[in-house]
Amino acid sequence: MTGTTARARRTAALAAIAATTVAATTLSGGTAQAAPLPVPQDINGDGYSDVVVPAPRATVNGLDWAGAVVVLYGSAKGVSAAKRAVITQASPGVPGAAEAGDAFGASSAVADLDKDGYADVVIGSPYEKVGSAKAAGAATVLWGSKNGLVSGAALPTVVEPDGQAGRDVAAWSGPDGAQVLVVNNNTTTRLTGPFTRAGGAASSYLHDETGWMRSAAYGDVNGDKAADRVLVTGRMGGLSGGYAFVNSTNEAHPWAHRMQGGDGLTSVVGDVNGDGYGDLVLGDPDEPGTVEGLWGHTGGAVHV
Repeated sequence: MTGTTARARRTAALAAIAATTVAATTLSGGTAQAAPLPVPQDINGDGYSDVVVPAPRATVNGLDWAGAVVVLYGSAKGVSAAKRAVITQASPGVPGAAEAGDAFGASSAVADLDKDGYADVVIGSPYEKVGSAKAAGAATVLWGSKNGLVSGAALPTVVEPDGQAGRDVAAWSGPDGAQVLVVNNNTTTRLTGPFTRAGGAASSYLHDETGWMRSAAYGDVNGDKAADRVLVTGRMGGLSGGYAFVNSTNEAHPWAHRMQGGDGLTSVVGDVNGDGYGDLVLGDPDEPGTVEGLWGHTGGAVHV
C-alpha cells in the first residue's frame, strides 16, 4: 500500500468514526458524574468482582455462531454458575440482532467507562454485517448497573468489508479517564472518554502504524496511574506470534515502541510479581508443524 493510499484510507476512516461519534454524543442526555469503583470488575455494585466468559460459538434461537457472553456474578463464596446471566444480541437492551456467524462475544473487556461506579463490558462481534459490508465487525458496550447488564450502545468503529472490527477489544478506566481499543484486521480504533450512554466518545484516533492487527491490551506498566496501551500484530516473519508495541502512534516510528524479547498473538497486562507495576503477558496458542502454527511452541507458550 502506498503512503498516499494509506493516508487517504486513514482520513476516510477517521471521518466516518468522527461522524458516528458526534451523532452519538448529540443523542445523549449527558455523561454520568465520576464515581469511584472500589472493587474491580464489579458490574452490579454489590462489592464483589464479577467474571465475563466469552461464548462466541453459542447457538442463539437456532442460529449457529451467533454468540454470547456469560456473566458469573461474584459473592462472598466466589463465583458460580448458580448466579449467572447469559447475554446475547437477542437479550433485552442489547443493540443489534442475533445473527448466524456474528460471533458476538469473541472478545470482551471490563472497565467503568461512564464513571458511574459500575463496571461496564465492551464486547466484540467481528463477523457482524454492517450495512452491505460483510464481516465488518462491531463493538458494543453494555452498561453496568445494580440490575446487571440491562442496556447498551454500539461504539463507533471502522466499517469496511471483512474488517472484522472487534476481533479484540481492550478497555481502561483510571484517574486519567476512560479509553477503549477496538481491533480490526489492519487498524485499531482508540476511543477516549468521557463516554455517553449512547456510545459516544469525546475523541477517536486510528492506529495504523503497526499493520496487520491481532490483539490489544491496557495496563499501567510504569506506575504513573495512567493508561499504557499494547498493540500486537499477527504473525510476522519467522516468529510464531506477532510484534508487540507499547504506546506507539502514527506520528512516531513504531519500531521505537516495539517490545524486544517476546512475541505472541494474545495479550494482557497485570501485576504478575506483585511489585506494583503492570507486566505484559503474551500468549502463543499455536502448536508447531501446522498451517496456523508453522513456528509454534509445543503446548503453546506464554511470554512475560
